[in-house]
Amino acid sequence: MEFYFELYHDILFLGLHPKKNHSKKDAYFKEQLLKVKKEFNLFQPLYDNDFEKPLTPKRKYYAALIENEAIRYLNNVCTEFTNATSTNEKKYLFNTFNKIIAEKFKEVHSHCTQEGYTYNKLKEGTEDTDFEDEVFIIQLLKTELIRIYLEITEKFSEFNTGDALNEEQIYKHYFKEKAPQPSLFSTAEQIKTAAPLPASVAKKTEDEFKVIKNDVKDTAKGILSYGDIIQNPEYFSIFEVELFHHQLINKDYVFNDAHGNKKTMALVYAALVYKNYFKKRDFKKLRDITPLDIKKFLNHRYSTNIDREFRNVINDKKLVAEFISDNFWIAQLRTL
Repeated sequence: MEFYFELYHDILFLGLHPKKNHSKKDAYFKEQLLKVKKEFNLFQPLYDNDFEKPLTPKRKYYAALIENEAIRYLNNVCTEFTNATSTNEKKYLFNTFNKIIAEKFKEVHSHCTQEGYTYNKLKEGTEDTDFEDEVFIIQLLKTELIRIYLEITEKFSEFNTGDALNEEQIYKHYFKEKAPQPSLFSTAEQIKTAAPLPASVAKKTEDEFKVIKNDVKDTAKGILSYGDIIQNPEYFSIFEVELFHHQLINKDYVFNDAHGNKKTMALVYAALVYKNYFKKRDFKKLRDITPLDIKKFLNHRYSTNIDREFRNVINDKKLVAEFISDNFWIAQLRTL
């Protein structure tokens, strides 16, 4: 489970803050815009954000970052709720999300107050174009956060053990201002399809590898089931197709025990742990899921015994980071 807003944090406080890009030319932002990965809604959204459209290359780049991150985030949160197996787990998820986004609201308000990034300044305009860009970007980020809150609290209201705020209440409580009139949010159009699967998943492989988003064999004693341990079946299935393409498993999900593959597979296990592909809690036994649980699950799934190799690498963060960096198929896997 990963409900933190790392990209938004980078835009607010770190290297992606628009202040740090004043010297960059339009050509730079046009080039960067081409590199932004397009995200697709896996679930029907409730609202569209009718914020002012970006007209400059800089604003278009930041808008693409912010809007695609909102889609990715909502996909992850909705998948978490869909995969949760009990009411208590879903209440825990909602409470976790609520705490994190409330803290992010407070950070955004504090930042806007300190820097003078008010929505009125954007509507009225300023002679300082760099400053106006900053206001546009941070205010857009703020409205996407509000939309995310409204989406989740309305979709999963039955698991909310506290009070849900509407748009006007959010602006008043967290941002100490009146909500824009008319509202910046409108009812989303019905999407025809969810995200197209990546080509590597959508196409049939020559050996007819079948994606199985479930256990591939009967569960054994002491081994968690697929539904209890896998964070996001969609992204895990993409990983397993790549695992097959790199000949680490065959079409029957059996590990290829060729020379050197055990060490490689141990590093793959560790990379998945670092990329948060597994749940943090076992809600049936009410305990944390450990690297040992993950290793047992993967060993059982792929009919292998990668124990010593895994122990040798799981705590070596530098080695795992180098492995991820040196293997593009692992590096490109989405971190959850």
